[in-house]
Amino acid sequence: MALELEWEASPAFDRIKELVEGDDEWLVEFHTYYSKYIELGTGPAAGHGQYMPPLEPIMAWVGRKLGFSGDKQKKVAEAIRWKIYQHGEYAHPFARPAMYDASSALGKLAEKALKENEPVLHAVCEYIKSKAQDYIDQQGLNDEGTMAREIYVVRGGA
Repeated sequence: MALELEWEASPAFDRIKELVEGDDEWLVEFHTYYSKYIELGTGPAAGHGQYMPPLEPIMAWVGRKLGFSGDKQKKVAEAIRWKIYQHGEYAHPFARPAMYDASSALGKLAEKALKENEPVLHAVCEYIKSKAQDYIDQQGLNDEGTMAREIYVVRGGA
């Protein structure tokens, strides 16, 4: 499941788009299936309908973090899963704050990229990736480094 967020319209971003007319498209991709759920929250806690998460990843987390195995691992995972279903999880944004940070740094990022003859959108995406990793680490969301490690800047269509 992909986390899709768009830039909010702003005069600064419109100026950058004019500067980079003809640049390739660059994207920041979050490759963990649960990125969207962490960013936006789930269920009633986040103002959404109830959501039953898959059992297997929770079982793996219970084994890793709590050291349980076998029947106890499954029972604890099912209890966590049921709690998530009933109450949901609050949002822990990392992508949106990174995008907001980038929007306030667009001028400096564009200037530096143009001086270095680098595509401006690529520089902006690299900045978003770095800031998202910082937010993930600050919030303690980086379970064994997976979330921060699974963020990629990719080149889209021209």
